[in-house]
Amino acid sequence: MKREPRFCLLFLPLLLSCSGQFSPAMEGYGSELDLFSSSSTLRVLQLTDIHWNFTSDMEKEGAYLSALVKNANPDLIMTTGDNILSASKENFSSLLDLFESFSELLNKDVYYGLTWGNHDKQGMFDPSYPSELALSKPHSLYKEVEDDLYGESNYFVNLRKDGKTLWQLIALDSNSLHYSFPSFQYEYDIIHPEQIQWYGEVVKKAQQENPSVKSLLYFHIPLWETHYAYSLSKGEESIGYAGAFSGAMEETPTQIPGLGKTHVYAGYQRTTLFQVAEDLGSTKAMFYGHDHKNSFCAEYSLSPEKEPIALCYGLKSGHGLAYQQGRIGGNLAEIKADGGLELFRCYQEYEEDYSSQNGYRQERMFQ
Repeated sequence: MKREPRFCLLFLPLLLSCSGQFSPAMEGYGSELDLFSSSSTLRVLQLTDIHWNFTSDMEKEGAYLSALVKNANPDLIMTTGDNILSASKENFSSLLDLFESFSELLNKDVYYGLTWGNHDKQGMFDPSYPSELALSKPHSLYKEVEDDLYGESNYFVNLRKDGKTLWQLIALDSNSLHYSFPSFQYEYDIIHPEQIQWYGEVVKKAQQENPSVKSLLYFHIPLWETHYAYSLSKGEESIGYAGAFSGAMEETPTQIPGLGKTHVYAGYQRTTLFQVAEDLGSTKAMFYGHDHKNSFCAEYSLSPEKEPIALCYGLKSGHGLAYQQGRIGGNLAEIKADGGLELFRCYQEYEEDYSSQNGYRQERMFQ
């Protein structure tokens, strides 16, 4: 973990990158859970852009998230960033206490992995505080290692049975802001090359043990390939191939140099992450957030000969900051010991009384 600022100030032409050389290492980055020993299907709930802050009604928001989790009944939870915004220590501590309470709520151990977005280190605390607190919680899967790997929330969880990894959950830090030349303005950052190299090494090591291992990938800022997939879904000419799709793109369009007008608030340049994932063949879906009003998901590939990967926005989890009415909740991945995967959207509305499931509905991502 290279503890850089959450944005890079580049004032000299010679300083073209905030990243350096990285030699991948697996030690300390991973967790192992033998959850498939007791069940052939595991439910992984994605929560994103919760945005708890010093103005949040934590009792109301906590009741909402508890209802969503109770109704979705996950075995694991992965967040994809912006868990907090302009928050206090109490705000973040209360959020993790809530996550810890989900085990009692569901009467089973519910482990959770946090991924950082572009707002998680913005608050009334030292930037190291969220990581330190996440590392201290008994059900938290969060890991950090003191080395030269760019970013912080880079880690993996191996889900095993009989000593063999069947699925991996892999988190990547998509970082925060990048200061761009020659425009001299801040743009959203990317998953850096050494992080992609690290991801590849994580997958390859698991494939040495089990060539048929599968994985899901979690990060905050969407890839350019999301824009390509959406363009293809509308019948427009673009890069790659899109299969089944669902959901909406309702964010106000923006302009990204090299990408053009888009509903996708992606990083400042295209990365090789999707190409590497497609070539390795392990990752079956990528989940992200960032764009609160987008819920689009598509099966996408760069090559018609490759198996598609699902590119999926998570439903925004709650009312924190901007949201789209009727499109809040979470995404659910049902992963199976035999390698099967089913994806769902879990819609949860706010209610005065959560004693019934009237405000909850679950729909398949691809009909």
